[in-house]
Amino acid sequence: MEAQYERMHVGIMSVAEALKDENSLSNKLHNVVERQVAIAEKQVGIAKK
Repeated sequence: MEAQYERMHVGIMSVAEALKDENSLSNKLHNVVERQVAIAEKQVGIAKK
């Protein structure tokens, strides 16, 4: 029974770590998109001049 709990604990920790990594990646991608939008807005402003 104890070995079963240990395997379950390891599995839960693996899932938690994967979710943390996914959130980190999602945040990084969001930051990249925000920068791309800012660059596009600057380019539009320059094109209008």
